[in-house]
Amino acid sequence: NGKEIETESYKKTDKLRICFDMLSNTVATLEPKEILLSITSPEGDILSVQALGSGVFTTAETGEETKYTTKAQVPYKGKDESYCIYWEQNSPFVEGVYTAELYNQSYVIGNTSFEMKKGGLF
Repeated sequence: NGKEIETESYKKTDKLRICFDMLSNTVATLEPKEILLSITSPEGDILSVQALGSGVFTTAETGEETKYTTKAQVPYKGKDESYCIYWEQNSPFVEGVYTAELYNQSYVIGNTSFEMKKGGLF
């Protein structure tokens, strides 16, 4: 019905919502920022489906090519704001610990990990 319900259950998960804060920065240009989201599965694979917007980029730190799961344009306004990026894949999620990394201009700007279990709500 379109209503979001938070869950830790991998069996009940239709999509992931990764939220983050963009902090104020007086030297950054006030323009939309392209944020890449890379989600790593419990098996160590980056969730990636090209038909759903996934792709490849070169990291600034190592110069290596790596996959990203999805990307979003964030309307950066130079002040503290929160944003969320969604990922809905075409295969079931699995149980275990996932890692999410955010990139801007090929640099890591944030990361977190979360666990999906067999059942239960937050």
